[in-house]
Amino acid sequence: MTYADHQEAVARALKDLLQQDHNLGPTDAALVLQCRGHVLGAVRERLQYLGNGHELGAVSSQFRVRSLAQRPLLHLATLVHELPQVSATAMAPSDLFPGPPASTAESVPDRWKCVARGLFLGTTELTRADQQPWADRPTGASHLVAEAAETVEAMIVLDAVLADAGLVPWVAPVEVLTRRLIAGDIARVTRQPPGADRTADLATAGEGALIGPAGPQIRLLRGPEDFVAAQRRLASFVRASGAVYALGSSSERVGLKVARVLSVGQIRLANAFAVAVAKHPGEQDLVEQFRARIPAYQALHASTARLVEFERRSSPLALAQQSEMVTQLRVFGALPMRKPSLIALNEATHEVAVNLGKALRREGLQHKNIRSLQSRGEDLPVPRLMADSRDPFNVACRTLANDLAPGPRYERRAPSLEREALRTALERVRMGATNRVKGMPNSRQRKPSQSLGLAADRP
Repeated sequence: MTYADHQEAVARALKDLLQQDHNLGPTDAALVLQCRGHVLGAVRERLQYLGNGHELGAVSSQFRVRSLAQRPLLHLATLVHELPQVSATAMAPSDLFPGPPASTAESVPDRWKCVARGLFLGTTELTRADQQPWADRPTGASHLVAEAAETVEAMIVLDAVLADAGLVPWVAPVEVLTRRLIAGDIARVTRQPPGADRTADLATAGEGALIGPAGPQIRLLRGPEDFVAAQRRLASFVRASGAVYALGSSSERVGLKVARVLSVGQIRLANAFAVAVAKHPGEQDLVEQFRARIPAYQALHASTARLVEFERRSSPLALAQQSEMVTQLRVFGALPMRKPSLIALNEATHEVAVNLGKALRREGLQHKNIRSLQSRGEDLPVPRLMADSRDPFNVACRTLANDLAPGPRYERRAPSLEREALRTALERVRMGATNRVKGMPNSRQRKPSQSLGLAADRP
């Protein structure tokens, strides 16, 4: 599943909760408070991820309107921080989250579970994606901020409903109005126009996040179509950082053996992939993209002739995955692959080139593990640090790292119907006029004059 799938489920559940009467018994009330705590924690985690991992503290409540556009994440973190805190015995997500999907959930606790589960899994898809271009382009993540703001605004409204039920501390209506205006304005100024970049909607946990019971595992090939997943798994093994390096030892980091084996193997694969693409008429550009990487791999292999390692890197996973692909290439012979699979294969091959180039260059320039053999006069060659970025090895690695990214061939857009429906529900909700809590004593109900009424449609 993708981030969009989980966020659509969150929006569906929040929209239904805004339109549902909260008639809660003691057991259901306890479950709702548990889910509310996990929802707030998931929102904080989402905001921290969008803030490039920085812990977002609260800011002063005195701010100008233009600061909402300049520092939206800080203001959202402040809103979450100022929400009423309720002490409750924490339940593990594995015990709390199981339940029906948002499309079939009917009870209030089940819908709260859908919100908590969807937010947690959506953030997981974003953080574990192999490629995260939205993190480098500010405009690519703006709709993520807008959707986080809409989630916070919905939580503010639902907290007012829970306060009427006596489950959370009561907050003055004027304060609720101020918080809603802040969250709503952040969502409006960060929302993207139709047709803008929404690559993050398609984010899903990559091959590097798929860890088996015994640790990372290679991908076996049962047919030509499996080359796409195998190349992506190889890209995760040679990545400069990731789940594999966090769980594995330093031997999993790339070294000269990986550089030599992969350069030869990827040349053979690139030629085979180009031949497979040539069978489809009108795909000459794709053929050239596969073959354009061959000179860079040839230069990389030639540059390793006079290089040594300070600490030997075995990298068994990367070597085993490359060996599996080359072996099965001989078995399969011709590759009768469909055009969409070849396009995806080109993207996966691009990831291998970029990750390998960055990882090897980091081993030589930053970790100082790859060194060049240099001699002075008639002395024997000795290993020396490669401080010159014009060294043939560094040039070859930079060429691979700067491999031209394949352009989008087909426009892929995730559905956003439920998120749009949530936006409409937030614009039309009237606090105090709807969502009254049934079955509660009159002393627990707020008088209409004390409740907050908002216009049916906010500009």
